[in-house]
Amino acid sequence: MAAIPRVFLHAGQERRIALGHPWAYSNEIRMDAGAKSLTPGTLATLHRSDGRPLGVGSFNPHTLIAFRVFDPDAATVIDEAFFGRRLRQAMRLRDRLFPEPYYRLAHAEADGLPGLVCDRFGDVLVLQMNTAGIEALAAPVLASQPNTGATAIAGRSSSAAHSAGSTRGMFSGKPPPVMWAIALTAPVWRIAASSGLT
Repeated sequence: MAAIPRVFLHAGQERRIALGHPWAYSNEIRMDAGAKSLTPGTLATLHRSDGRPLGVGSFNPHTLIAFRVFDPDAATVIDEAFFGRRLRQAMRLRDRLFPEPYYRLAHAEADGLPGLVCDRFGDVLVLQMNTAGIEALAAPVLASQPNTGATAIAGRSSSAAHSAGSTRGMFSGKPPPVMWAIALTAPVWRIAASSGLT
C-alpha cells in the first residue's frame, strides 16, 4: 500500500482518541500548511504530537469534526475487505436481534463505519454517505456489498459536508421496488427505496 498522508494532534490532545473516541476536532489538530492542503475526505493516519500513531481514518480540514477514525491500528488497509468485515460483523449482530432482515444494518461510528448509514430491506440495501471521507471510498464500499447478500443497492446523499446529492439515485443490481410494505409490529410501514429509514 502506498504511503498515505499523516496528520498530527497538538500536544496534550491525544487522550480521547487513545481511549477510543472515534473523531478529532479541527482545533485539536495541527493545521499546518500540509494538513490544510489535503483534499476533504483524504485517507490519512492520525498521530500524537510526538509522532506515535493513533489510527487511520478520513480527514477534512474544512469541517469541525476534522478526523474520523476507521481503525485504531494505523496499519489497517481501508479497502473492500475492510468494509466487508465491518458489514458482516454488523449483520451478525442485527440478525441476533431482529427476526426479519429489515433494519438499519450500519450506523456510522457505532459500527466502525464513520459517515456510512446503511438500511437493509431483505436483499436490497439503501446507502447514505454523509461525509466526504466515506464518499471518497464509495468504490470499495459498493464492492463490499455482496458480503451482505444484497442483490440491489440504492444510494442517497443528504449531507452538506460534501458534494451534496452526488450519490442520490445510485443503483446497482436489479432495480429495487419503489415502495415496500413491511409489517414489523402492529402497524404496516411503507418505505420508499429512495429514502431508506431516515
